[in-house]
Amino acid sequence: MPGLEAPIFNNTTPADVQGAAGIPLLFFDTTQAIWIRRTIYYFANSAVLTASILTNAVNVIIFILGGLSDGMSWIFLGLSVSDLLHCLFWLMDRVLGMAQVFFNQHPEVNFLQLNFIISRYARIFYVTSVILTVFAASQKSVCVAFPLTFRFFFTRKRSAICVALIFVSVVISYLPSLTTHRLLPTFSVRFNRTRWRYSARDKALRQSTLDFHNMASFVFLPFISQAIVIFCLLVLIVKLKAAAKTRREMTGGGIEECDPSGEKSADGKNNPTMSEGKQTPGKASATDASDSKAKKDNQENTNFSDKELRVIKSVSLVCGIFIGGTIPYSLINMTRFIFPPFSDGGSYSSLYFLIVSLQGMWYYGSTALNIVVYYKYNTKYKKAFQSHVLCFKEKKK
Repeated sequence: MPGLEAPIFNNTTPADVQGAAGIPLLFFDTTQAIWIRRTIYYFANSAVLTASILTNAVNVIIFILGGLSDGMSWIFLGLSVSDLLHCLFWLMDRVLGMAQVFFNQHPEVNFLQLNFIISRYARIFYVTSVILTVFAASQKSVCVAFPLTFRFFFTRKRSAICVALIFVSVVISYLPSLTTHRLLPTFSVRFNRTRWRYSARDKALRQSTLDFHNMASFVFLPFISQAIVIFCLLVLIVKLKAAAKTRREMTGGGIEECDPSGEKSADGKNNPTMSEGKQTPGKASATDASDSKAKKDNQENTNFSDKELRVIKSVSLVCGIFIGGTIPYSLINMTRFIFPPFSDGGSYSSLYFLIVSLQGMWYYGSTALNIVVYYKYNTKYKKAFQSHVLCFKEKKK
């Protein structure tokens, strides 16, 4: 689950503890339910993560082969890289967890404690993906809302620099937290041997940085980013509708033909005789020029080329996928803060982890859908995909 701690499952389940105390068990606290949740968290999530890694790896390769000739291609490339690394670290977490929980592997390193460190790196690239999505939505919305000001502002070079700065800034913000984590050799009484276990280098620094990143990941980042992306998505939808209306009018579906003077006969048709008699040539020329300028100004914000429309649609769909994938995550965090027992250490921890496991599948699956958007609305991506992936399959056959 992006932003959440990697759950550490102890050998003693809630069912064992509550059953021994004679307390009635809820369904989600039974041993069978816990094994169902573990199966979803490890096996089902691993399958979805693998699919997301493969699709994002294809995206990275295709965007590079396509040439990266525009700024939005650089943003989509950065988003594919961050999603790829984010899912890759979480897949490592799932595989190590499966080895210890299901296959009872206990090597020299405690896998579940090692997963805590791995989850820090996964969170870095989750935050990067969120910021890149906000950047893409903001860039395209201001370009379509104020085309005369921003249409040529976000060049390919500037977009590439912004993507690189986002990656570097997020990594730097996590460096103080990453330096506090380490593994130390510790003698294990249970296994009668020395094992590498997690140990904080500076507990005060680790706690302060952990609190800061938890607040950013659980409160500010999800809600603020979703609010910005939703607003930008509404702007893009409105502009797309206006562009579609303008195109219909320009093709003759909505423009009403009238005489230069703007007057009509009683039956609603043009009356060329009346117009010729009421306007001088000079006055008619000035009126036509004024009307032409006004029409051009009115259509400036809605008259997009086919390429621009495809880019707007692709950004809109990527934003929609982002919103659909992260809203459940925000609802879980909101419930977690309002109702503390519904958390990893609360009395409803089994239900919490079950929902987190299902939501993780939903989010990781959403990151794998971007390849469909790129293929349908990015012409260069589609050509590069067809020339390299599809041709490779045909040659292999």
